[in-house]
Amino acid sequence: MRGISVYHSAQRAAHDPQQFEHDALLRTAREMEAAEHGPGRERILALHRNTKLWQAFAADCSESGNQLPDDIRAKIVSLALWVYNHTEKAIIGELPVRPLAEVNRTIAKGLAAAIEARNADTPAPPPLKAAGDYADF
Repeated sequence: MRGISVYHSAQRAAHDPQQFEHDALLRTAREMEAAEHGPGRERILALHRNTKLWQAFAADCSESGNQLPDDIRAKIVSLALWVYNHTEKAIIGELPVRPLAEVNRTIAKGLAAAIEARNADTPAPPPLKAAGDYADF
């Protein structure tokens, strides 16, 4: 029975881009936290997946059809640059992985609030992309 409920949950998330972004951020945060003190390969793969996610966010913010306000788009790109720089140092052990996971959790928390607001018929910010665009996450 659990498999069916997981499938239905994933199916609902795939139809809601903000929910998909939220879930991708939390999933990569968990992966990074789990791999922080593990073998180097696991750590690097988790960091790589997170970097790919933030690359997708930054790329979407540069598209003319993006519905987010310009200042929010700029902040996301700036945050993505911070993620890249921190990740480079985290890969070689100069910086901890935890701040990257914390950023993901903070953004996911904001998305959860936006989803809740939208579901309560309150205006919420638009999603970054269509859910299918984050298929690798």
